[in-house]
Amino acid sequence: MNPLFVTLAVGSIAFILAAYCFGLICGRNEAVRKAKANTAGLRRELAFQQDRAYKLAQSNDQLHADNSLLRATQATALSPLDRYTIAQASHELDVAAKTFAAVSSDTHAKKATELSKACLALSQRLQPQQAAADAPAQQLEDAA
Repeated sequence: MNPLFVTLAVGSIAFILAAYCFGLICGRNEAVRKAKANTAGLRRELAFQQDRAYKLAQSNDQLHADNSLLRATQATALSPLDRYTIAQASHELDVAAKTFAAVSSDTHAKKATELSKACLALSQRLQPQQAAADAPAQQLEDAA
């Protein structure tokens, strides 16, 4: 065998092996780069989902608090009997104001009159709205 032929054969094999190793190293580096990019994308998505879950949990907590407050408000809502009681208290305070005025206690009479007017205004605000009577007029306004 010719030494030149052997040298060329060994050189060719070495070149092929070097190219193969170079391809493996480049492929591995490319795979690592893609994995890092994929990991970064997944981390961003995870952070976005965690933020979204946190905001939804806060919204849920707020809705739960609003629901509890609404239930508490409905549980303590004033009935027509309460409105009548407040109107009756207004009348009693008016009588007390007249009594205080008769015995020349002007400051007490003035305060009782103010409280009587406040109770009367409160009882009037608690009167049920006439929604049923106003419904046809409201429908006409909405249609216009």
